[in-house]
Amino acid sequence: TLEVNLVAGTVGGTVASLCTHPFDVIKTWSQTKERGAGGATGTFSLGREIVRQEGPAYLWRGNVPRLLKVAPSCAIVLATYELLKVVL
Repeated sequence: TLEVNLVAGTVGGTVASLCTHPFDVIKTWSQTKERGAGGATGTFSLGREIVRQEGPAYLWRGNVPRLLKVAPSCAIVLATYELLKVVL
């Protein structure tokens, strides 16, 4: 049903956003912070540096605005796909 597809899309988008957001934070951090010759460069070493300097919650900083965009978007996409799959 439409309601099930909307809920499934919302939940899927939320879980995906929560899982991938820390990697986006690490990517943004690596693009904006300047490091000396001995600075961290790899994904996991940068993640450790962020947690050490800012705390673990920093990896999910800014996730609420992202969730407000991604969750409804995924719900609409999944519901539309399932509807068109039946119609076409």
